[in-house]
Amino acid sequence: MAHPHSAPTHSDETESVFLDTHLLQFHSIVCYLCEEIGLTLC
Repeated sequence: MAHPHSAPTHSDETESVFLDTHLLQFHSIVCYLCEEIGLTLC
């Protein structure tokens, strides 16, 4: 019982949206660090 919400039709979609938002936040943090350091990796 890892997932409290047992919805088989929305479980995959919810996880994909969660991963997308997490990746967007991670990318924004990486770009912020790149700008702070002065590197042009993004």
